[in-house]
Amino acid sequence: MAMLRLSVTLLLAFHFLAAPAHAYDLDKLRIYTDDYPPYNYKVHGKIQGQSTAKIRKILKRLGATPERENIQLVPWARAYAAVQADRNAVIYSMVYTEQRAPLFRWACPLGTCRISLIAAKKRAITITSIEDLEHYRIGVVREGIGHQLVSALVPDLPLDITSTPELNVRKLHAGRLDLFAFDYNVASHVMRTLEIDPAEYEEVFTLDEQKLCIGFNKEADPALVNDFQRELDALNEETSHAQNVQ
Repeated sequence: MAMLRLSVTLLLAFHFLAAPAHAYDLDKLRIYTDDYPPYNYKVHGKIQGQSTAKIRKILKRLGATPERENIQLVPWARAYAAVQADRNAVIYSMVYTEQRAPLFRWACPLGTCRISLIAAKKRAITITSIEDLEHYRIGVVREGIGHQLVSALVPDLPLDITSTPELNVRKLHAGRLDLFAFDYNVASHVMRTLEIDPAEYEEVFTLDEQKLCIGFNKEADPALVNDFQRELDALNEETSHAQNVQ
């Protein structure tokens, strides 16, 4: 009987040792992002950025095929919808909000951002209350955090909705917008690529400050989300330690 128990124990141990570390297939993940520099953006056909670097490190640590390159940079609204419809889809860098919280599973933080209303300094625009927003033409990226925040604050306010931040920056520079609801650091990066001087613009009102995260479909494998969170925590700890040493 003792020998039988030992045999069963050894068989079970062999089974668990031989089993893969996780049931999900990393190489089947469809990963989406948008043009949101310096976090994620494309240069010479290659997707780069601070968040992209973290995503690639996480994938490598979890055992994804080294040469995989299936990150898709698409307009934000398309990525946002794709992840909600596809159990095997992931999106980054997405701002975490209470409104979005129940729509996705999350791994946080990739970083932080401040969403503001941006205006040309020469306009000398001053916002002192939410009611002031009704007097201005405000540009937003479709389904972006700026779009959602402004719509929540002033539900019936007509907005100038575009698919990319570049379009909004061009309109702001041309005087066709009064305000652009976006992350100022990202907007400044976009301005420089368009040869527009960011020093001519300013934040006139802060809408929100939040974490940038990785979003998973609501039905995503919990083990996948947990593994991403574990590796993201480790990366953030390593970065923090390196900064403290310096």
